[in-house]
Amino acid sequence: MFLDFDYYSYRYWAYAALAVLLALHLWAAYNVVQSPVARRLKTLWVSLLVLFPLLGFFNWYVMGPRAQSR
Repeated sequence: MFLDFDYYSYRYWAYAALAVLLALHLWAAYNVVQSPVARRLKTLWVSLLVLFPLLGFFNWYVMGPRAQSR
């Protein structure tokens, strides 16, 4: 069956998902720090990224400075 993984397969996919999440998190944090907004807003965005990693990344992607140009 497709979902019949052993323990090592689950661990592999969990590490892969964690690596992707970490890469997206670092990318979002880098974009926050490099953005031209006020320092207070940068601090708020980085705080959101740290407290809510997946939600913070998604919010930055949707509401960040590039969202206005879309």
